[in-house]
Amino acid sequence: MNPIRHIPFLLALLALATSTQVLADAKRGKVLHDQHCIGCHANMTGGKPELLYTRHDRRVKDLAGLHRQVRRCEQNLELKWFDEDLNSVVEYLNSSYYHF
Repeated sequence: MNPIRHIPFLLALLALATSTQVLADAKRGKVLHDQHCIGCHANMTGGKPELLYTRHDRRVKDLAGLHRQVRRCEQNLELKWFDEDLNSVVEYLNSSYYHF
């Protein structure tokens, strides 16, 4: 068995595994969240937007669900974010509240 033959496959696998980590930036996600999301969430919760993320009966149950919910909100607000923007908001919310 020639291990060199597997190098392209391993490099592709490594790139795939790290691509969302490279593109997701929690600091940028917080900025986007605070600019576009927090006002609506504050209106929905009587001025306490974090309640959407910390309540015991929250809708989001896993990372895939968090991605879907952020995408829904982004589309409802017609923000037209790049995937990197969406991933950054998801990273911010996950690292700050959900911890999936």
